[in-house]
Amino acid sequence: SVASRGLGDVYKRQDGLDEVTKVIFSGGKFDIEHILSQTEEENEAKRDIEWKKNINSIGNIVLLERNLNRGIKNHAHKKVDYYEKSQLSVVKVELLETSLNGDFDNWCIDLCDKRTQRQVDAISNFIFPSR
Repeated sequence: SVASRGLGDVYKRQDGLDEVTKVIFSGGKFDIEHILSQTEEENEAKRDIEWKKNINSIGNIVLLERNLNRGIKNHAHKKVDYYEKSQLSVVKVELLETSLNGDFDNWCIDLCDKRTQRQVDAISNFIFPSR
């Protein structure tokens, strides 16, 4: 049972989740980063109705160290540089390399939708492991 193993052991069951354990139990300073920011004017062209529906979707958010998130200050041109400084593989590998391919200008609603599905699949697989 979860109680006998400890919650930390449960989070360590899958690759990458040991990072989550460190974040949750270390008292670290992290924020939720919006990949396409809620208020940034630089990407006003991307702010159509479709984006407004998805701005807070799990595909458009990522855990990021607070000092990095605060350094970005909703400026799209700073995002890749700050993402590269992150110690979290979910930012450096899954987001920066896989989704953005190293360039924030690549971020679009299609990539957000694909990332949403990958995140939902990862959560589902964690909650309901292979039967």
